[in-house]
Amino acid sequence: AAAQTQETVPANLPPVMISLTADPTSPQEAGIAVTWEAVANDQESDNLQFLFMLDGQPVSDWRYQTQWTWVTSANEIGTHSIEARVRDGTHNADGDSSKKASYTISKPNEKPVISDLSSDKASPQETGGIVTWTAQASDPENNPILYRFYINQLPATDWQSSNKWSWTASEGESQIEVQVRDGKHAEQDGFDDQK
Repeated sequence: AAAQTQETVPANLPPVMISLTADPTSPQEAGIAVTWEAVANDQESDNLQFLFMLDGQPVSDWRYQTQWTWVTSANEIGTHSIEARVRDGTHNADGDSSKKASYTISKPNEKPVISDLSSDKASPQETGGIVTWTAQASDPENNPILYRFYINQLPATDWQSSNKWSWTASEGESQIEVQVRDGKHAEQDGFDDQK
């Protein structure tokens, strides 16, 4: 009797989604671009296709790229569900495996605003008199505000947390200015508002 050998081919296994990560991580302000990276594993090293979904709606076609970049906007403030699906083309057409993640988009940080700049003594004053200037400013997110006072377009103070500045009155007419910043908008030498 002749021995028969039968060769068995292992069944093709579906791919498995390993991770779904965002760069930068949540939460972020509206307007940022978020790059999503999907990582999957396939036993047979089949070519894998990926589909990305935002809040249950496809935002890409099935494709071989493992990344999708989401450019967020102001009308997307809130928490969102992101899903990545993977398929190898030999199992489920809707995807063999998936991972979900949530991501929060926050309202952009707003600049502080000066509402008032006033002195404790009315003009005119005698030369040498002390006049205290007070700036009133607010920041929508209650970020700490820094103040810088000017006299005749020259800095009279450095950036300071105090909203007051005492000035020794000089002869002639002087122009007083205050600038504010919260450190989240203007460049190093810039400001967010002035009066």
